[in-house]
Parts: sequence; C-alpha cells; structure tokens
Amino acid sequence: MRERAYNLMKEWCDTLLSYQVRTKTPYTDGALLCPACHVAHGRVADLCFPLTVIWSRTGEEKYLEEADRLIDWSEYNLQTHDGLWYNDITNRWYATSAFSAMSMGEAVYHFGDKLPLKYKEKWMSIFVRMCDTIMTLDTRESFRPVTNYYCGIAALLAMAWRLTGNEKYYEKSKYWVGVALSRFDGDGLLYGEGYPVDSADGTHTVDMGYDLEESLPLLLRYADLTGEYKELFYDRFMKHLVFLLPDGAIDDSFGVRHNKWTYWGSRTSDGVIEGLALLLDDRVCANACERVLTLYEKCTRDGLLAMPMAHVTKEPTCLHHTFTHAKALAALVCAESVPEVKEVKIPCEEKFGIKSYQQGHLLLVSHGSFRATFSTVHHDCQAPHTANSGGSMNLLYHDKYGIICLEVWRRFKIRFSNSAAYNSVIDHIYSVN
Repeated sequence: MRERAYNLMKEWCDTLLSYQVRTKTPYTDGALLCPACHVAHGRVADLCFPLTVIWSRTGEEKYLEEADRLIDWSEYNLQTHDGLWYNDITNRWYATSAFSAMSMGEAVYHFGDKLPLKYKEKWMSIFVRMCDTIMTLDTRESFRPVTNYYCGIAALLAMAWRLTGNEKYYEKSKYWVGVALSRFDGDGLLYGEGYPVDSADGTHTVDMGYDLEESLPLLLRYADLTGEYKELFYDRFMKHLVFLLPDGAIDDSFGVRHNKWTYWGSRTSDGVIEGLALLLDDRVCANACERVLTLYEKCTRDGLLAMPMAHVTKEPTCLHHTFTHAKALAALVCAESVPEVKEVKIPCEEKFGIKSYQQGHLLLVSHGSFRATFSTVHHDCQAPHTANSGGSMNLLYHDKYGIICLEVWRRFKIRFSNSAAYNSVIDHIYSVN
C-alpha cells in the first residue's frame, strides 16, 4: 500500500508540475494554471510536503526547486500585511495559511536532517512567521472560523512546538484544540462547520466531508505530536467512520457543506487517508485506507484526481482536488509502519438496522444489501437554501452495485459548462464501483 500511495502521489505531482507557469515576472512564475478554472489557484504551496517526499525517494533536487518556486509565487502574490497568505489572489480569506504552513512543517519534520540548508532555513522562517501571526488570530473580533480551522491550527501549533521547542506554541495550541473538544455532540460527531453551530431542535452544523477529510485527521495529528487525547480522538474518528462507504467514498449527502462534496471528499481538504495513515495498526483502519486509496486510483484520469465520468463530457479537471489530496498520500508514504492489509468489514458494512444521529433528524439504515441515509437537518454553511432536508432519502447504496441514487445540491450544475455534463456526471457518479 505504501508503494501504491507513492506511485500515485508521484503521478499526481508530475502531472501538476506540467501545468506550472514559466515566465519572467514573479506575478506568474511558478504558479499552476488550472485548466478547469483558468486561474492560478492559491494554496499550491500545499505541495511542499509531497514534493519533498518525492525528492527523498528519487534524489532529484528538481522536486525541491519546484516546491520552492510554488512557495516563492505564494510569497510574492498572496502574502498579507501580517505575513500570512490569502486563500487566492481574488479571495481575501487568510486562515488557510495554516494548511500551507503545515505542509512546510511536515516537510521539515520528516526530512529536516536531510534537507539542503537553503530550503530548510527558508521554509522554517516562513513557517515560524506564519505560526506567530496565527497565534494571535483568536484576539481578532472579526475572526470567526468554522471548526476545521480550530483543528488545523491546533495541529499546526503542536507542529511548531515540536520543530522549535518553544513552549508558547504548545500552550496556545491548547486553546484551539479546546474549542474543537467542545464541539462533539452526544453521538460523538464533530460539528461547527457553519454558524450558528446549533439550533432549537437540537441539531448541529455537521459536515462529514470536512470531518473525515480534514478536521479529525488533524486532531489525530495533534494527538500524535503531543501525546494527548489519543484514545479520545481515535474513538471519535471511529464513530465517524461509519459514514465511509464500502468503496472508500464519503457519505456527505446530508452535510452542511455537501455542495463542495466530490464523492471521495471535498475539493479543498486533505483526505481521510491523512487520518487513517496514523491508525494503521488497527485492521479496520488499514482496510479502510486501502479502499480509499483504491478509489483515488480509480478516480485518477490523465494524472489528476477527477470526478467520475467527467471525461466523458469533456469537462477539464480542476487541479485543486489533486494538490490538496496529495498531502494525504504523503502522510501514508511517511507512515511508521504500513501493514499487509487483510480483508475485514469496515463500520458501514455492519448490519446495524437503524442508527440515529442529530436528535433523530439524521438516520442511517442498514438492511440486507442496502444502506440508506435520511435527513431532516436544515443547516447549511455558506450558500443559503442548499441543505438536503425534508426527510427525503439522501443516499441509497447497494453492496453489489454501489450508489443507486444520490441527492445532491441541484444548483451545483453551474460548475459545469453545459447541462449535458451535469446530467452525465449525476447519472454515472457511481460508475467507479
């Protein structure tokens, strides 16, 4: 499994670098030009960790040079007045700096004793500068992030503590992880992907895509770096794993950010493998990790992580899916031990009848060969009136045929250039099975 993850990661990274711009101006030199969005996305420095892993395997310094070029472009074009990076050139959100900083931190954490000094010192300088600013974000009245940022910043500051030895980072990380700890509901689900975080009917803003692909993996990384809450975060992660489908996809049909869901997870999060890679001693987690990796392989087309069947409609693939999820593969490649995977049931394959969540407003039904999801939760995160509520069946999955039907945010067809593309992807979204 480690070698499969490495080979896929290298295929992705080599393809991504083929989209890298070479110009004589720092405004564009080093950027990745997205064929789907026709823009240079921010957050491309998230590739620092995967590219460093490839360098460590191949010895080819070009991978470090390309990682450094992505960082230089980000420094020149995205840097805020206080040393963070904007999410995009046209997007003034800055808290995503935590994820790019974490990628640089992971590169130094795993390979700092081997990295050429010019890269190590430069990346650490940017990493520390960002961490010092991020340390102060909780004092800004206007700063009200959703839960995945609390988890991400907690892990980032724990990484800063491990890399620098400075206790101030560890002490501050306690605040951020404390907020995350306060946002587990009575069923053990993590909430807070949107405001208000709860409502009068007892439901909360839960998004399974972000929980499994980013928030919980980062909390597990926090536990790994600090030694704290290991059993608790393992328990919470396993409670969420029932929403991982047998083919490795994530059931986010009911999530408050489900309009960003792309079958395996979200366009902008790291991937559930990032968390599973820390739990491979558990046979269930190892098996789940292998299934997700297989799904990534099946969804890779022309070297990029792509939506199922999008190629049939000649829809180009957005690079964002690939350069964020490459970090998860890097985590698997760097796992301490990757065991031989043995076939075992994962939680969603247990025949449990009915599981009730969100005060009875979210139901999972497992009967015979079928698994279904029903929701009357009305929360949405950003775009209004996007919740899949009303008690309709959000998802129906069959053990042999995969997804039979799936309710998605119908307005997401604006992401496609024509209605034929939209209809084809909806009709064939389960074809990866």
